[in-house]
Amino acid sequence: MSYTIGELAKKLGITKDSLRYYEKEGLLPPIKRDSSGHRVYSDSDMEWIFLIRCLRDTDMQIYKIKKYVSAIE
Repeated sequence: MSYTIGELAKKLGITKDSLRYYEKEGLLPPIKRDSSGHRVYSDSDMEWIFLIRCLRDTDMQIYKIKKYVSAIE
């Protein structure tokens, strides 16, 4: 299944800005874009974001999450 940034933000209870930030910081694998250049998130992307949110909920710092995520990619 695929989701727009708004759909995914609502589904996960986070902001669109948070999703953009995670992408900018390299916490996510490259997000696909549609022919208009809009982000198109997959179920796999949603799982990554859920993991990132769980780690953030433990107060893990972004640089540590980045190291963790790169180790499991």
